[in-house]
Amino acid sequence: MLSLRRFKWLADSYGADLQRWPQEERDDALALLGGSLEARELLAQARRLDEALEANARYDSPHRQVGRQAALDRLRSGVEARIAAAEPRSAGWGSGWKMEAIGRLLQPDFSWVGVATGGGLAIAAGLLIGGFYASAPPPASDALLSMLEPAPIHLLTE
Repeated sequence: MLSLRRFKWLADSYGADLQRWPQEERDDALALLGGSLEARELLAQARRLDEALEANARYDSPHRQVGRQAALDRLRSGVEARIAAAEPRSAGWGSGWKMEAIGRLLQPDFSWVGVATGGGLAIAAGLLIGGFYASAPPPASDALLSMLEPAPIHLLTE
């Protein structure tokens, strides 16, 4: 005998049409449908899902495909136009990598200055904080909290 759990799994997997179900499960499914209201409700839910999927498949047929193709064609032509507009117009001395190289020589890129300045400030701040930490008096050794605090680093005091 087929359990309701197995029946639900079969209905979810194969749909409401029993002809799509495995041959060895069909007779038990028909017997369960004859005596169980829950099985009939599960099959009705599967049928509603099948109908919704079929309606979506009809809606997604040739008319939508033509619309998608037209949208893709418009997108491609727009991209092609932007690429064509961005390409250099002439192949003489005033275009291409030569002008780019001359432009870089005349206007160098100083973006590394910001990175170097930030790194230098971080190092200076670390040294300053380390100096203050090393000059602080050590806590009393018998205090309970002093055992929980890390020992100061005396790198700059020597």
